[in-house]
Amino acid sequence: MVGISIIIPTRNEADNIDPLMQRLLRVVLPVDVEREIVFIDDSSSDATRERIRAWSGRAAVRLICRDNDGCLASAVVAGAGAAAHELAVVMDADLSHPPESIPDLLQPLLDGTHEMVIGSRYVEGGSIPQWPLARKIASRLAGLPARLFTAVNDPMAGFFAVSRQRLARTRPDVPGFKIGFELLATAEDEVRVCEVPIVFRDRFEGFSKMNKQIIFDYLKQLVHLAGGGTPRSMSWRFGLTVGCSAALDWLIFAVLLHLGLKPETAHLVALAGASVATMTGLALLRANGSHVAVSAGRWLPVALVSMIWAIGMQGAVFEHVEPRIWAGPLTAFLPAAVIGSICFVLPMSIVWSAGIGRMAQGVRLRFGIVGAVSAVLLLRLVYLGLPELMEQEAYYWVYAQHPSLSYLDHPPLVTLLIWLGTALFGTSEFGVRIGAFVCWFVTAFFVHRLTSRICGRRAALGALLLVGILPFYFGIGLTMTPDAPLHAAWAALLYFLYRVLVENRSDAWLGVGFSLGLGLLSKYTVVLLGPAACCFMLIDRRARRWFVRGEPLGALLLALVLFLPVLLWNYQHDWASFLFQSHDRLADKPFFTTDRLLGYVAVNLTPAGLVGLFLFWTRGRLLLAAVDEPETARSDGQGAMRSRYLFLWLMVTLPFVVFLFFSLTREVKLNWTSPLWLAVLPLLGAIVAAPSPVGATGRFMTGLQRLWHYTAMVLVVVYAIGLHYVVLGLPSLPHPSRPFLSGWQEFARQIEEIVDTVAAETGRRPLVVGMDPYQISSGLAFYRSKNAAGTTDSSRRRLVEETVGWHLFTWDGLMYEYWTDPQEAVGRDILVVASSRIRVEFPYFRNRMVGMGAIHELPVTKDGQVLRTMYYRLLQGYRLEL
Repeated sequence: MVGISIIIPTRNEADNIDPLMQRLLRVVLPVDVEREIVFIDDSSSDATRERIRAWSGRAAVRLICRDNDGCLASAVVAGAGAAAHELAVVMDADLSHPPESIPDLLQPLLDGTHEMVIGSRYVEGGSIPQWPLARKIASRLAGLPARLFTAVNDPMAGFFAVSRQRLARTRPDVPGFKIGFELLATAEDEVRVCEVPIVFRDRFEGFSKMNKQIIFDYLKQLVHLAGGGTPRSMSWRFGLTVGCSAALDWLIFAVLLHLGLKPETAHLVALAGASVATMTGLALLRANGSHVAVSAGRWLPVALVSMIWAIGMQGAVFEHVEPRIWAGPLTAFLPAAVIGSICFVLPMSIVWSAGIGRMAQGVRLRFGIVGAVSAVLLLRLVYLGLPELMEQEAYYWVYAQHPSLSYLDHPPLVTLLIWLGTALFGTSEFGVRIGAFVCWFVTAFFVHRLTSRICGRRAALGALLLVGILPFYFGIGLTMTPDAPLHAAWAALLYFLYRVLVENRSDAWLGVGFSLGLGLLSKYTVVLLGPAACCFMLIDRRARRWFVRGEPLGALLLALVLFLPVLLWNYQHDWASFLFQSHDRLADKPFFTTDRLLGYVAVNLTPAGLVGLFLFWTRGRLLLAAVDEPETARSDGQGAMRSRYLFLWLMVTLPFVVFLFFSLTREVKLNWTSPLWLAVLPLLGAIVAAPSPVGATGRFMTGLQRLWHYTAMVLVVVYAIGLHYVVLGLPSLPHPSRPFLSGWQEFARQIEEIVDTVAAETGRRPLVVGMDPYQISSGLAFYRSKNAAGTTDSSRRRLVEETVGWHLFTWDGLMYEYWTDPQEAVGRDILVVASSRIRVEFPYFRNRMVGMGAIHELPVTKDGQVLRTMYYRLLQGYRLEL
């Protein structure tokens, strides 16, 4: 006969014993399941023991008395050792854990489907009704470090069921009280875990045991599970290592500066030398015979990637600090050296101190994924405001200087984000781009949520890695274009459509309406998900009911309300934007670009992603079944495997077919298909984060997983080197002239000096016209305004209004045609600026200008290097064509 032992540790819980026992005895267990209740009391000073003994004659109740200072976790282990039955349920005595949920915890163990069941506050149906918002947030934040060791939603739960033998084998010196977390972290790869929802309530009587010591014990437990010593010993060892590395880094930098090297080159050599010395010293200190030789293949790649990442981080910090410190580069390099050393020592400390060879594979994988995502996130953050704007970013900034319901090229959401960013952080590259940085988090959030519902939490972590490292997704979080809000809205729309169509959640239609509306305010291509959703509703029997329900119509109306500004602008301007994105593109000269489209897919997904995409289209359903996580509890509303795969397949394939068909006769662009692959990420994430070979093709899948791991390391290196090259350059390589407007702040200052000189000589300020559709005018408008940051708003506004487009000479000027009427320029002098000499030699100027000055060259430079040569010419007396 099967039996359970309910293990309850106590300390001063006298007032809670009677109501707890009454509720426990009312619990109806499955037939033929015996029960006993084991109390382990640690030095109670009230009547707890007497109350427990009073129940011993009425039920199978035992009391174990301990009069030492043992922790709560050791009391649970002691109770497991004394228990009589095969299964154990651990719970608190303060009535925060509902005894009525015990049958739900037991059933998966009795069925043999799982080895551990957790009463969870954080799965669907679970709640913490009496907690204020601040406490809920604090609880979530406290649980974040535990997510490195386990994939469950509530790793800190103290209410769980498990076999008595497994519980008794747990080390008795677990610090603090999170013994359930200890079980998960030390044996997760071999334990099938599920979570059942519970309503967690605050203790009925008595006082909470949460204090500073408990928090310290929790930190100590995390450090122990990571393979380190105590938090205090790890702190001083880490600090000493960082201090020595930073001191050596600074010393080498000082010597190289004395020898005449440029700071940008000296810091590269200094950190590389300090890193090699630090790595060698750590290896010698930790060497223990063959262990170092065996593990070298693991830590050497990490060391190389960490060193290059640290170089990128150090260079960015130095670039931020040096202009703000007047004491010279040696003083400015001090914080940069510290940051660079931390960035190198921290990953190496995790690899060595964590005992990477002793970690379970799943835990080791999570450490790697979180490390890679954190690396690219920090890299993006420190470089966010350093590279000059791209031409497109400057153009969208000019959008924000001309507020409107919408614009010719794109809807207005990108404008709103830039306006908010620059309102908070001023006219700066950081202010322009901060909106894109936030949009990446929204994209990552919804991709993680979607993947966790389709493939489980482990796969969701893998999908998060891909959102962080894949080239285009990395780029949309660094540069401000309409693609940044589009990807955020696309990911949200996928998530809410899944909740509606597969899980049949009617309340998710509100999210569908909001995300569709915001997507339409970003880019019109989001409408491609509409036909895919309709096809799913036609194919899937359960989803057909939405054709006759009112919620889809409500969602559509909400989206149209949000989209109303764009509709009004187009109505006022003869539907110009819609025609620009449809008729005008179709009117272009036909040519075949399918080969280019496939090349763009390869750039977006990398070779590893191309293999995954092929598997998605050919073996997707079988692969989804193979990588599915049976230990992840699913809600009753979640669809079957077929529906999940059909949803993803349609959301990818139908939009891609549209672009594929378009590419047969028209030009396609790199960014067009990038949102489509958000629906592939759940399956790719499952492959990346799979803890072991998958299915019958285990060897192939293991190879593909390794390819992803190497791809991640290579991409981190490429991003660190690339951003360093764009901002600080690299030895023996000239600064790039594009795609960023490198050197344009100084170039704009020189143009402004020319304008001031002309104004002083003639008494009239000339207009500045960039001789291309928008690029030169937008770049000059932004950097002229940025250089005038100390002046009044009206002065900066005048600089924007004085920088106009070449539509004055009847060429297509896009939105500049709406911002400046040629009638307003009549009689004005014009300074034309071009990237090629021929564009300022146009004989056509004779029909528009009274007089023309000489052509002059003006180099664009950065750090003394000439990046490109620009040409300018002063034209007198603009007039309309005769």
